[in-house]
Amino acid sequence: MFNLHRGVKFENVAPVNGRELVAGDVTYSFQRMIDEKANASVLKAVEKMEAVDDYTVRFTLKNPDADFLWSMGDPRSLVLPKETVESANGDLTNGPVVGSGPWIMTEWVHNQILKLRRKPDYFLQPFPYADEFHMVTVTDAQTGQAAFRTGQVLNNLTNDQITDLLRQSVPDLQLADEKLLGAAAGDRLWMNPTKSPVNDVRVRQV
Repeated sequence: MFNLHRGVKFENVAPVNGRELVAGDVTYSFQRMIDEKANASVLKAVEKMEAVDDYTVRFTLKNPDADFLWSMGDPRSLVLPKETVESANGDLTNGPVVGSGPWIMTEWVHNQILKLRRKPDYFLQPFPYADEFHMVTVTDAQTGQAAFRTGQVLNNLTNDQITDLLRQSVPDLQLADEKLLGAAAGDRLWMNPTKSPVNDVRVRQV
């Protein structure tokens, strides 16, 4: 049984126009994942879902599953409004992108850039602190390394060979070894948080 936080709203854009997120959105979204076989493996333990009321969702599992809570928090377990799916005739490839999180997407170019702006009525105030968030995708490894060296990007996937090369030009290099699975696995390089702009705590608390 899950009790939803009250007052969580979708973005104030069409076709949802800022309505509150309710239990029916959860059951609709997860059932759609199962029906469309889109990342449905994270919900394989679910036998039944019920919206008990607007703020309560009950899950019945096929059998005990220690990974179920992890599945609920998986980034692929997205809760989206039914209106967006209907407005796109079931195909959200080109949007609309409407969520209930702290950011509103303003621009996206495949394998290039993602731009987000602060959602003013996010339910966890005063978050987010930043007004905008830009994520740059660099598909060429050498270009990515150059962008990291010059401070245009703040982290970069790496390996031992690349790390040794970068240390020559970035002597205060910070290295984080992440033991993750899939595409997110590997080492990441990070800028030194004692230097501008990441020395400002507000930048790190987006």
